[in-house]
Amino acid sequence: MKFKKALVMGTGRLPFQCALRLGGFFDQADICVLEIKLTEVSVLEKLCMNHQISYACLSKTQIEERLRGISEPTLVVSAVNTYLFQPWFLQQEHITTINYHNALLPRHRGRNAESWAIFDGDEETGITWHFVDAGVDTGRVIDQRAVCIEPDMTAISLLKRQNQMAAEAFDSFIGLLLEGELRGSEQARSKENTLHYSQELPNNGWLDMQWSLDKMSRFLRAMDYGAIMTLGHPMVALAEQGYKIVRYELAAEGQERETGPREELRPGQLTIREGGKRLCLQLEPGEDTIS
Repeated sequence: MKFKKALVMGTGRLPFQCALRLGGFFDQADICVLEIKLTEVSVLEKLCMNHQISYACLSKTQIEERLRGISEPTLVVSAVNTYLFQPWFLQQEHITTINYHNALLPRHRGRNAESWAIFDGDEETGITWHFVDAGVDTGRVIDQRAVCIEPDMTAISLLKRQNQMAAEAFDSFIGLLLEGELRGSEQARSKENTLHYSQELPNNGWLDMQWSLDKMSRFLRAMDYGAIMTLGHPMVALAEQGYKIVRYELAAEGQERETGPREELRPGQLTIREGGKRLCLQLEPGEDTIS
């Protein structure tokens, strides 16, 4: 094996699954998991503690200091990781860094790829494990797997499915990678080489009342990360007032209504009907007022 140490960086369950798999190739003392603190309670920390895997929660400055101290041949696994590796680190010949991205690269590079795939109406998305280079999600592909986007999938349900696929893919190639037998392949050239930044939201986070019901559904599902609220509440503007959409439900109405208004507004609730479907939105006054 070409590596002496393994370092896993990320948050959530996937980094733990990668570290656990690496335990079949490394001594436990040679594996470490690093996390940037995002919440008060860390699922990753609990999982590592329960399995006696070395774990540390560090600031970005502390992580950089830790990376500068790597002197032995080391595999770095980036999985659901928000730290951006600097050029000086990627130039270290004794370090190989791989990353998991939740899209079929080069489409939807950058952040929150699962949300953009739903909002854009993609029929499928997937996962990519790739070597890390100086670009943003531009490195050579190690493994790619596709998944269909079901009509009721939300950003969080799609993300969970992708993370499961990522763990399965990691299991399949890690042995060859550790032996130095994988070089990866260049990413496909595509006009769909999109890049999303962390501050970007689908339609800036606002539902457009001129959209079709299907597009409204895509927008709401793209913004839906359940309790973790990654992108915050979706918003809608009504009579120059901004409202938070705190709950939504799309259902079939049976026979399409041929008369009556498309929208029906009641205190705290907006109902939109179209094409035999009904979208109900529960609203709360938002801080943003449309001028």
